[in-house]
Amino acid sequence: MRQRGIALIIVLLMTSLLLMMVMALYLSSRGGLFASMTQQRNLSALYVAEAGLADAMDALEASNFALTTGVLTGSLPGVNGTWQVEFRDSAPSSTTTRSTTWAQTPPPR
Repeated sequence: MRQRGIALIIVLLMTSLLLMMVMALYLSSRGGLFASMTQQRNLSALYVAEAGLADAMDALEASNFALTTGVLTGSLPGVNGTWQVEFRDSAPSSTTTRSTTWAQTPPPR
């Protein structure tokens, strides 16, 4: 009778150990998924910002650097985000505001 009790305790300990290992693997893979999603969003934001900068440079070159006022807006095909560049004819003040709007739909759960 005593050996049956020891066998039950060993089986319960082994099951608990296996459960902890499965949970650790699950949490590790989930953390990697969130890290890769964050990296993808950051890279998409960089591409949108670079596209806005390239279009602003093209607009300046097309106007022979005489573009003084105006707003350029656009988006990058295949990337969820928009950019906006504003040209002003006044000298820059001590406080300038720069913003990039980037909207990402949350991942499905």
